[in-house]
Amino acid sequence: MNFKDKVVIVTGAAVGIGRATAIAFAEKNAKVIVADIRP
Repeated sequence: MNFKDKVVIVTGAAVGIGRATAIAFAEKNAKVIVADIRP
């Protein structure tokens, strides 16, 4: 599936599943917005 021209928001993106999810969406050409309480 291609996410070109789609925006995805991932919370909890600093580590673990959130980080892996953000990377996976980016690899599929999505524009990824990430957020987490940890830097």
